Amino acid sequence: MKSKSVKASFGRFTFDDVIVVGPPGTDILLKVNTDSISKEKIANAYPLLKRSFPDIYIKGRLRLCLKGEFQTTDYKCIMCSDGFFTLEDNQSQCKECPENAVCTEGYNILLDSGYWRENTSSIDIFECYNKNACIGGNMSTCAPGYEGKLCHSCS
Repeated sequence: MKSKSVKASFGRFTFDDVIVVGPPGTDILLKVNTDSISKEKIANAYPLLKRSFPDIYIKGRLRLCLKGEFQTTDYKCIMCSDGFFTLEDNQSQCKECPENAVCTEGYNILLDSGYWRENTSSIDIFECYNKNACIGGNMSTCAPGYEGKLCHSCS
């Protein structure tokens, strides 16, 4: 990032063109170099530093790829395309959407009407005995008057 001018606002600097790439979940240490800060002036203003101005470091951690994303071989987290999904963090590939469902946003599995699953983390999809009892959707909603597994019980 050579010759980029960054202006402070209320003591904070924003670097909006910086992209750090590395293995997800790793600790990083960025060293900030600048010729805009005169080490000599700082040393004169703060003599206790004994003419040694400490280097500026920013410590951080690269986040893991989230559900709905997959990690590429060059360490980028990419959102799954429609029709594909991941339900766990830090996956190396997206899975194809199960039958009787539509996958959106990389992690939403929307069931067709007449189908049920136990929870939003499950990919086991079951056909309901009474197709009218299962509305479908992300939360496996039962029609009014029905409840339980496969919306098979009366409420």
